Amino acid sequence: AATADAVSDLLMEAGSASVTFIDAKDTPIYEPKIGTVVFWADTTVIGLFEANHDMNAVVALLKRHDELKDTLVYKIEQLEDKDWEREWMDNFHPIQFGEKLWICPSWRDIPDPDAVNVLLDPGLAFGTGTHATTALCLKWLESQDLTGKTVVDFGCGSGILGIAAIKLGAKRMIGIDIDPQALEASLVILGLLKPGGKIAMSGILEQQAQSVADVYAPFLALDEIAVEGEWTRVSGTKNA
Repeated sequence: AATADAVSDLLMEAGSASVTFIDAKDTPIYEPKIGTVVFWADTTVIGLFEANHDMNAVVALLKRHDELKDTLVYKIEQLEDKDWEREWMDNFHPIQFGEKLWICPSWRDIPDPDAVNVLLDPGLAFGTGTHATTALCLKWLESQDLTGKTVVDFGCGSGILGIAAIKLGAKRMIGIDIDPQALEASLVILGLLKPGGKIAMSGILEQQAQSVADVYAPFLALDEIAVEGEWTRVSGTKNA
């Protein structure tokens, strides 16, 4: 972990335009303590440089570092020259959730004009519908009768869930975004939920789902845990 941080600093010192950390061995990292940053035990560090950059000088700089001089493993690749904006746009297509909800980028044709359509372009904030955690919540919203309801989107990112809720008939939406490490506040949200109110929680790995459900079981009539890939959704109705 310390080595990955050092490599990042050295790559930036060498003129890298960006640095990316990738899990080298598909090892999950659970929520760290507030104020801490945790790397995977085996981390791949990728630096992006201009095509004419002196990569020999970069490698030499890395090898001068005490922790890297005898253990450095590296690979230099030339990226294919592409119209990256077009490449990026081509990767996003309309996505259907349930029977009647679609999330559509603005540059695509709407597949079903009579459906509930949310036009949302991918941006910096998390939430475009492509990730399983967002998809699970969108499917849950689509299955609910939201007419006249107030919906709280806790950790709203792009606001996609709240926007979808309004389009699906909710009277009011409150979007809240906080430091993702302050997840203890989810129990506060449960306290604000009136009897008969519904809650759906995602961003929960499959191996964590039952433990989360057990915590909420005394307060909720729980639905069946929904699974998509390695991610799950825990939902239910607050007891009277």
